[in-house]
Order: sequence, then structure tokens, then C-alpha cells
Amino acid sequence: MLDHALAYARAGWRVQPLHNIGPDGFCTCRPTKNRPKAGKECPSPGKHPRIKTGRAFEAATTDEAQIRQWWGKWPQANIGIATGQKSRLCVVDADSAEGVKLLHAIAEPHGGLPETLISRTGRDGIGFHWWFACEAPSPSNSGQGLDIRGDGGNLVAPPS
Repeated sequence: MLDHALAYARAGWRVQPLHNIGPDGFCTCRPTKNRPKAGKECPSPGKHPRIKTGRAFEAATTDEAQIRQWWGKWPQANIGIATGQKSRLCVVDADSAEGVKLLHAIAEPHGGLPETLISRTGRDGIGFHWWFACEAPSPSNSGQGLDIRGDGGNLVAPPS
């Protein structure tokens, strides 16, 4: 996981460690014998930051020393990437067959989707992320099976 986090950081994408699914099949944020005061059952398993800040993904960085420190402490941590202008990365997230169809329908009149990085999400094998470079401000929003991850957004990156 460290090698992947460092590769993303070298690409200029700000990363931070996320909770992961532990050997017991539950999110690592859930209460255990060693963490009896942790929250109840996790509503977003393996998808939320381990680093507590005022806003999600404020701690994300490209600093190699910080990344090595985090993954030294949590070697199995999932990788989160902060999207938007600071990472110069926007991601279209289609987590359903309907969302994938809608994205293609939107792109078709404009010549289809351009070549870009595509990753599969953990959503039952039907979700995809399309990764695009973005320089200008690009707000995050969602609707009709599509989520746009821009400024203020984040994603869980492969191989998480």
C-alpha cells in the first residue's frame, strides 16, 4: 500500500491513509478490546480518513516523509486521494449500471468519453471511476447514479 500511496503522491495527487477492513471483516474504526470507545458500526467501512481534521482530506499530502510515517503506522491502510484543484484531479464515479449508462449518454453527443485512467470500484463489480486532469476549480456534486469528485471531494484509490 505504501508503494502505491507514494506513486500517487509522485503524480502530484494528495493522499492520506483511510481505515481499512480488518481481518475480522469489519472497518478498523469499530470498537475492539483495545479501542472500546470507538464508534458504533461503521456507515462507510474502509472509506474514511484515519487522520482527524476539521474537514475530511485536509491532511492529504504529497510529502513522502509524512506518507512513509502514516503507512509505517498503518501498513494495511486504504489509500485516499483528495480530488480537485490542489491535486489537479477530478473523478467521475459511476457506482451503478444506470450511472455508467448515463455517463455514456452524456458523453456520446460530444464524441464519447476521452481516453483516461479508469478503475473499478468496490461496488459489486459494476462501479467505475474515470480519472481526469483538472486545473480550474471543479465542485463536487452527485445525482442520478453519478458522483463528480472535484474540489472538496475524495476517492478510495486502488488497490484499496
